[in-house]
Amino acid sequence: MSRHATAAATGLAIRLTAATIWLVAGAAKLVDLTHFHAQVDQYKLLPHALEAPLAYTLPFLELLVSLYLALGLFTRVAAGVGCALMVVFLIAQTQAWAPWTVARLRLLRHAHPRAGRSPDDSP
Repeated sequence: MSRHATAAATGLAIRLTAATIWLVAGAAKLVDLTHFHAQVDQYKLLPHALEAPLAYTLPFLELLVSLYLALGLFTRVAAGVGCALMVVFLIAQTQAWAPWTVARLRLLRHAHPRAGRSPDDSP
C-alpha cells in the first residue's frame, strides 16, 4: 500500500470515527431533550433566555456534523464546527468543575496547612 493510500485510509478512519462520536452524542441528547435542557440549566453558564435554544439546537447540530463527516461533504467545515464544539464543551466542563476544584484545594489547604509551600516559606 502506498503512502498516499495509507494516508487516505487513515483519514477516512478518523473521519468516520469522529462521525460516529457525533452521531452518538447527538442521538443521546435527542432521545430526551427535556432532560438535556435540565442538564444545560445546571451548568449555569448561559443566560436563562439562551438555555432552551441551545438545548434544543445542539443535538441537531451534532447530528449534522456527524452526517457531513460520514458522507464526506463539507468535511473541513464540519470538522471545524466539531472542533469548535469541543472547545466550547471543554470550557463548559472547566467552568463546571472550577468551584469543585477550588473547594477541594481549600479543604486540602485547611487539612494540611503546609501543603504546597516550600520548607523556606513562613507559616
